[in-house]
Amino acid sequence: MEDVVDALVDAICANDTTLDDGAGRVAVNVALSEVLGDHPDLDPLVMPAEHTREVWLRTLAYHVFEDIMLDLGPSLQSGAKGDAGLLNDRRFEIRGFVRECYREQLEAAEAQGRSLDRGTCDSIARHLTGLVLDVYGEWAE
Repeated sequence: MEDVVDALVDAICANDTTLDDGAGRVAVNVALSEVLGDHPDLDPLVMPAEHTREVWLRTLAYHVFEDIMLDLGPSLQSGAKGDAGLLNDRRFEIRGFVRECYREQLEAAEAQGRSLDRGTCDSIARHLTGLVLDVYGEWAE
């Protein structure tokens, strides 16, 4: 399954070379791995719409998370004072927070009849970045 996920990530994220592109590759990889891990009988090449949507949602959310970590990560590491377990726990909590908040924001946008285009997704990303800093900023130094 890892080879399939790697091949899909390579196909989706071909020619990615920047740090932001790297964050996107990580986001796609984690999203695919989680959904396929939760549903081991799924064929990743013909997933039902609800699973494809979940991969899409998680990819967007995890890309936001990875972008936040590019900025906040060193401060979180410093705030954990060398405790790798604490840092990992904090990153995991923030990632889950971003994923669930992104889900809520997308559902709210859909309920309002807004299209889920790049502008909507970018707006949600900016909002979540601010939320993460408000909620978890004290963990940084």
